[in-house]
Amino acid sequence: GDHDIYLMFIDGTSQREITNDPGEDKFPHWSPDGDYIAYIALSDGNNEIVVMDWVGKQQTHIVADAAEYGGADWRPIP
Repeated sequence: GDHDIYLMFIDGTSQREITNDPGEDKFPHWSPDGDYIAYIALSDGNNEIVVMDWVGKQQTHIVADAAEYGGADWRPIP
C-alpha cells in the first residue's frame, strides 16, 4: 500500500495524516527543535529527502535522489 506520515498522541489517539502523496512517505525524523520533520518520499522511482513543518505544510524538497545518502537525519553544520 501507500505509506504516509501521521501525527498522534503517544497513546495512539488523535491520529492526523500530514502527508498524502501517491508515492510512499517514510522514515520521518524530527528536527532537534521539534519544528520540522525530514522524511524520504518515493516519487517517480526516486527517493527524495523532504523537509516540512510539523503541521504538514511548507514542504521543501532537499535532495532529488537520496539513494546514495541512505536516509534523512539532522546533523549540525561543521
